[in-house]
Amino acid sequence: MYSRGIRFHQVRAYRFRAESHCNAWHIEDAYDALVEVEQSDWIAELLAAEPSETWGRWKIRHFLVFVDGSGAYEVAAEDCEWLPEEAAS
Repeated sequence: MYSRGIRFHQVRAYRFRAESHCNAWHIEDAYDALVEVEQSDWIAELLAAEPSETWGRWKIRHFLVFVDGSGAYEVAAEDCEWLPEEAAS
């Protein structure tokens, strides 16, 4: 067996939605794949809540992955990277 992962950089927020509460777009667009949500209302909400002393410092992107049998995981972060594949112990 092999495992791999995703590392998110400068995470500002995250949220989870159980599979039973996902909309069709969560499943169709992000089924077992990492996608970036363009023109995200969630990111707009986070930026609007940003303190004035740090306004404009953060580059925040909305990432989404739907995992079958679990649900939708969403992360607001500056960037992400795939971790190398490793043999599972």
